[in-house]
Amino acid sequence: MKAAAHPASPDSGSGRAGLTAFISRAISHWSDRRMVHAISQLDDHLLADIGLSRSDLDWALHEPSAGRPSEELARLAAERRARRNRRAI
Repeated sequence: MKAAAHPASPDSGSGRAGLTAFISRAISHWSDRRMVHAISQLDDHLLADIGLSRSDLDWALHEPSAGRPSEELARLAAERRARRNRRAI
């Protein structure tokens, strides 16, 4: 008689799929943080040109939310552009 595979065992298909998804998310999160670190190498004037400040980068990298830092920065920059455009009208 053959023993049934445990649902969370690495030999089961769903276990492998879960592990693959976890590794994929971890790589994506690492890559996203690495991109934000690369942006942090820009000088303050270039950061201002894209609507960000150095403190924004620090905030995004240390934000405990589950969101991706680059998405948080893009949202923040878009909000600032919209606010600036409303003032210009």
